[in-house]
Amino acid sequence: MLTTSQLKMLAAGGVEIGAHTVNHPILSRLSAGQAQEEIIDSRSHLEDILQQPVGLFAYPNGQPGKDYGDEHAKMLRAAGFTAVVSTAWAVNGAASDRYQLARINSWDKTPLRFIMRVADAFRRGLLADFPNM
Repeated sequence: MLTTSQLKMLAAGGVEIGAHTVNHPILSRLSAGQAQEEIIDSRSHLEDILQQPVGLFAYPNGQPGKDYGDEHAKMLRAAGFTAVVSTAWAVNGAASDRYQLARINSWDKTPLRFIMRVADAFRRGLLADFPNM
């Protein structure tokens, strides 16, 4: 979705760029070898463009147990990534698996909708690791 120039500009501006596979496949639908190739090649390609290490990864689609499994988290750990995000809807705490991090997406159309979603996460106990917030 971004050009090489745009990627370089973002990285130069301090934005950390992460890998996301080459062809955006659902990793759970691939053989282990194909998944590994998508993961490694995406990072290699970005590192060639940016001339710096790429340590982050985002699972395509990202639903735990559906779009990827524990075996993919192990691949990413073995490949030397430092953290990986899923699309599980929650906030992470000290005990969270760095290779299956959840997040609260910020794709709302207004700031108020985002605030309401974060408040709902508190209400539903999704932020249990943050009792003082």
